[in-house]
Amino acid sequence: MEDIATFRDIYYPKCNYMTGIPFVSVDKKTLEIVDRFVRQGVNEEDHRSSNYEHIQVPDHLNMSSVKAVEGANQEIILVEDETVTLPSANELLVEEIRIERNTLLCMSDKYILDDWPHASPDIKTAWVEYRRALRDMATIAADPENPKWPTQPSL
Repeated sequence: MEDIATFRDIYYPKCNYMTGIPFVSVDKKTLEIVDRFVRQGVNEEDHRSSNYEHIQVPDHLNMSSVKAVEGANQEIILVEDETVTLPSANELLVEEIRIERNTLLCMSDKYILDDWPHASPDIKTAWVEYRRALRDMATIAADPENPKWPTQPSL
């Protein structure tokens, strides 16, 4: 289980957290977090609304589970939000499986088009059955550490 994806990998896959610095945008009136984003540097200029305060998430907090509160000097500070439940390792594995499954479905879309030149109707039927099996997440992810993937038909 050492190669398990993190919450950030799953829910923010386009962000490079190895070099990026996490920030949140906070509505100054309501203290609602309205955006979560990554900058490459603390002083990086961006064009986000000046109606919000953009605050760097401290290293000891997860940007997905913070809330904004008013500090002693009426400044906005970030603290852990205990009401947020981060996914378990098992839930992350299932989400990884779902992402892979969606990729496989996308990659096989062309094989069920009416005008795809299959060698025989049986091959087209095999692709339809393969895609049906891919949609059966309960079977594929019954054991998330050892997913049971259907066999892709031959062309």
